[in-house]
Amino acid sequence: MYHLERREFDQVLAHYDGQFRNLGSALTQAMPDLYIDVQNAASMLFRLQRHGVDVGDRWTEFADKAEARIGDCLSAFTLPHWMMALAATGRFQAGARMLDAMHDFASRNAGTAAEIVRESGIPVCQAVLAHARGDHAGAVALMRPALGAMYRMGGSHAQQDVLEQLFLDAAMKAGLEDDVRMLLERVAGQHPVPPERRIGQAAYRRVLGEHIEVLLVGGEAQCAHALAHPCAHEGLLLGRERDATRGVHDLAEPIERRRIHLTRS
Repeated sequence: MYHLERREFDQVLAHYDGQFRNLGSALTQAMPDLYIDVQNAASMLFRLQRHGVDVGDRWTEFADKAEARIGDCLSAFTLPHWMMALAATGRFQAGARMLDAMHDFASRNAGTAAEIVRESGIPVCQAVLAHARGDHAGAVALMRPALGAMYRMGGSHAQQDVLEQLFLDAAMKAGLEDDVRMLLERVAGQHPVPPERRIGQAAYRRVLGEHIEVLLVGGEAQCAHALAHPCAHEGLLLGRERDATRGVHDLAEPIERRRIHLTRS
């Protein structure tokens, strides 16, 4: 991630092949589809491709493993990463089969895992496929209602970031500036480095050359624009750590305003 932020893409690929996805290592050979390794490797390939880096045939091994794993829905956060591999290799029919299996899992099972797959896993995976097909507006529409509950799938802020970048990329390509603003305002308070200095969000300067006013509510980033967004009532902007039962209109904490100045590149 350090080298990615510095745009040292050759170094990233060297670390990928020689360290965290070294296919010749005894550990990888012993556990070739360990969920955490799949998540980390697939998210890095997606990030690299988003910045125009040719990743060669590195997706193929994951696409093969993804097809073999269709029907295994116990790790909800791994599912979008499997879908990224299928989408990146053009295996859309396999992606459709995977979605069918997810629907079947969600409908046949009770409990938290099925609920998370139904409310977050399915729409995010649908958005991954739509994004890969070039239906960027469709990807945003599919993913938008799931943003507020995505944290339930698991993953750290850094790991969830790749899904937020997927949404941001789709919104930018679809010309949906309200959704671009909403996503940037959502993540602004989650990182010590402001979005305009992070490689995953820096491109928004070409779209939004203006001031974004952020409300820091109880230490979390909110925005006046975001609270007026048509999806604010669904809890999309409340941050992952916030109790999902609290609504926008319940905000009673002192509000401090600050401005993030976005300059045109």
